[in-house]
Amino acid sequence: MIAFCPFAFDSFGLSGTSLWRASSAVFSLYLIAFVLVGRSTIAALSKSDRAVLGGRGREAIVASGSFVNLVLQPLNVLGILYPPQAGVFLVGLLLVLLQSITMFVRIVFIRPPSAN
Repeated sequence: MIAFCPFAFDSFGLSGTSLWRASSAVFSLYLIAFVLVGRSTIAALSKSDRAVLGGRGREAIVASGSFVNLVLQPLNVLGILYPPQAGVFLVGLLLVLLQSITMFVRIVFIRPPSAN
């Protein structure tokens, strides 16, 4: 749904840097919620359910992607280091997609052996 923010903001008349500032601001809020809720949800799972989600490799991908996004998106909002632009927003979307792909592959194709 975050991917549609630029289209919605464009429909409301935002353009140029304002469009990418607003889109990255919404994305930043989503990322903060994703990190906070995701960590607490994973911590509440049983050990066997956590094993299905994956080990350190998947955690490293999610943590590094989240960190990069949590740095890039606010910089895009504030216009620090570079003017607000579409590329930063789209790279952030690709990082979130990579995280989702790793979870999907792990859950569907690389399930650990059952405890039975």
